[in-house]
Amino acid sequence: MPGSDQGIGTVQTPSGAGERTPTSPGAQEDVTQAGTLYPPWSLRSTRQIDPRVRPNLGKRVLTSYHPIKGGPLLYPTFSPLTPDYLGEQTARPWSLRASTAFFAVDDERASSKLQEYRDLTDGFTAGLEAKYRRGNTAFNLVGRQLGRDDQDLRLDVGSAGKVQISALYDEIPHRFAFGARSLYGGIGSSHLTIPDSIQADLQNSTSNADLAQKAGAYVSSQGVSIDEELRRKQAGAEVVLLATYPLVARASFSTESRDGLRPYSGSFGFGDFVEVPWPIEYDTREARVSLEWAKPESRIQATAAYRYSTFVNHVGSFLFDNPFRISDGAALGGTFNAGPVMGRMTLEPSNQYHEGTGSFVIKDLPLLSTFTGLVSLGFMRQDEPLVPFSTNTVDILSSPTLPSFNATDPAGLPRPTARAAIDTQTAHVRWTSGSLGGLHLSAQYRLSRLENHEEPFTMLMFVREDQDVRRPETPGGTYRPVLAGYARHTATAEAGYDLPRDSRLSLVYTFERMNRDFREVAWMNDNRLKVQFDTRRFGMLELKSWYQRTNRRTADYLAFQYNEVQGNPLAHPMLPYLRKFDETPYHRNEAQVMATAYVTDSTSVSAHAQYLSTDYFDSPAGLLWDKRYSYGADFTYALTDRLSFFADAGLERVRSQQAGRQWQPITIPNPYVGETGLESNSNWTASPYDNYGSAGLGFEADVVPQRLHLNLQYNYSSSDGRHSYTSPLGPGPDLNPFEPASFDDVDDIRWQTFDTELEYRHNQRLSLSLGYHFEKYRIDDFSYRGFSYTPLYTTGVAVLMGGDLPPAYQTNVFFVRLKLGL
Repeated sequence: MPGSDQGIGTVQTPSGAGERTPTSPGAQEDVTQAGTLYPPWSLRSTRQIDPRVRPNLGKRVLTSYHPIKGGPLLYPTFSPLTPDYLGEQTARPWSLRASTAFFAVDDERASSKLQEYRDLTDGFTAGLEAKYRRGNTAFNLVGRQLGRDDQDLRLDVGSAGKVQISALYDEIPHRFAFGARSLYGGIGSSHLTIPDSIQADLQNSTSNADLAQKAGAYVSSQGVSIDEELRRKQAGAEVVLLATYPLVARASFSTESRDGLRPYSGSFGFGDFVEVPWPIEYDTREARVSLEWAKPESRIQATAAYRYSTFVNHVGSFLFDNPFRISDGAALGGTFNAGPVMGRMTLEPSNQYHEGTGSFVIKDLPLLSTFTGLVSLGFMRQDEPLVPFSTNTVDILSSPTLPSFNATDPAGLPRPTARAAIDTQTAHVRWTSGSLGGLHLSAQYRLSRLENHEEPFTMLMFVREDQDVRRPETPGGTYRPVLAGYARHTATAEAGYDLPRDSRLSLVYTFERMNRDFREVAWMNDNRLKVQFDTRRFGMLELKSWYQRTNRRTADYLAFQYNEVQGNPLAHPMLPYLRKFDETPYHRNEAQVMATAYVTDSTSVSAHAQYLSTDYFDSPAGLLWDKRYSYGADFTYALTDRLSFFADAGLERVRSQQAGRQWQPITIPNPYVGETGLESNSNWTASPYDNYGSAGLGFEADVVPQRLHLNLQYNYSSSDGRHSYTSPLGPGPDLNPFEPASFDDVDDIRWQTFDTELEYRHNQRLSLSLGYHFEKYRIDDFSYRGFSYTPLYTTGVAVLMGGDLPPAYQTNVFFVRLKLGL
């Protein structure tokens, strides 16, 4: 009634129906009761359950709120998928939606690239969303791609103020190759074998050319076709206990398994190598418990948590036969005339991790400020068995102090297990002020530390690639693990000031100190200064911009730190002028500008530009400099309330330069005994570059309002790479007495997708769609040209599978989809 003061707990009902005043807050949220405070949209769809057809590319026009003028606005986002609302809900406590589709794919095995992270195959798929709400009880269930290799299912259920439970199941495929060719048997096991007859015949080759010819014939006639792919399965659940308020207890558990094959490579010396199907079978499990104390009216909040994670690799190492040998041999320098019968590769070891964390928040401090802190302690442990030095039975290891032993005998190892241990510590504190006359202040400090507590051991020799017995270059020298560790200190201070007309100017200074144990530099200091300016003062234009300058200084670069720590200081395996890019001084400049213009209530244009340049000014060799440029723009326009249009385009350019020298121990360019200076005709520089481009456009139209809806989208992306090389020519010694050729075609890719869908909506509960998806992938790369399963090199022969070369493809996908809502 006009002038009446109706309380929040009073509900007006139609004449004759009487009045009812809820007796508890929960009654106000019961969707079945008149006058409920529970909003009707809470039972509407909030997740996309339609089948995933196209890659998540392009932009979508959505209705939102104009930041300056108010009212509706169309603006771009980065996902083409939006919630599929089915209209207002009636006063019932549940809703149900289902989607099913049938796919017809032109050639589902056209390329592993087509199916790399998705299941786009012939057949049916389904989606489901179910919601229930009565009083304080809620239930939500969402399932997508049900019945397919990329399905996922999420459940949330609970009672407000008492308990909340969530669960998740998710599958993701990763397909590397369809139809890779392999000579190996026992694929998927810990021992990959090749028939003895093939090994014997290849060992009896008369030359590398003869070996390549015979190996190629065997791959063609006896090689098997395999699919190299992984399947990741993830499941987890969390329980949140709220009944103990203001204490909140949480407990969660998750598990992830990966099973399948991955392309990998192994070798038997420097003369030959093979591509092998690496068996993957491991599980990661994690459990976490936490206790949080929090009251909205309290100034202090605190949390304590414990996390345990374990990684179990069911294939800790695997053996793979040498296709070129039927008997072990110790001689060096050949392929068929030397080397082991088989190789061994160790994989990631099983391990455990414990972490304890405590955090707190203190609010309402002086200057309207808030102080937060966190401390975390972690403990990593791994004690897997060590593998023998070699598989080669003719490798005999000896020393002045130890009796000789066969390198295949685990009794000769310095100890039976790894006894590896790493501890981590993290501490983080942050202080943030409120607005002080338009001034905003904040400061923070973070410590990250890794301490290596592995029990050290010493070796007097080892075997490289099951063939080459290596002894220290230093008389009386040793080999031992290098127990690297670090401590990173980061301090940041920030000041921002609110200028008139919705503008802010900010200044951020960061100092970072990295102390390293047993690395080439003992410390690094980074000084970063960032200036940021954001504004809306230009009316319809929003602008966000920042510039950052970083200067890095380091301790003296000790190029032979690794060898000296091992006890082998005379080992000089690398160019002394080489500097690792993450341990050398540099100057870096970064800048970014983002602008959005709201031309009208139905039109917006946005653009961005980014720039990054790093100069490694103290690196005579290695990475000398790199630069990155990125530009992009997008446009959205609603011609009418029934038709909207979008377009976008982007360009990214990456440039860098590296330098090095080709040298061998007995040649004059040797930097230790020959050309010891920086200059040499055997020096070289490499200048790779990459260009990436993308463009997209599309529209949506209500052909018949509320009945017939059409959307269309086209996306194009490309990459263009090139590697250029130079090397000086001169009268002196030169291992590169020629102009090096460039690689003009490096990952030159063109990728196009086109999608259209026509949806007929019979009513708010029932719709039928017809859709079409076109996808075209083209690649021009030097690796594809003249590809051979058994290429012949100067030093030997390789046996490949083609597992890293997905073919180009062009495919068409048609689908019919039915959606039903109750």
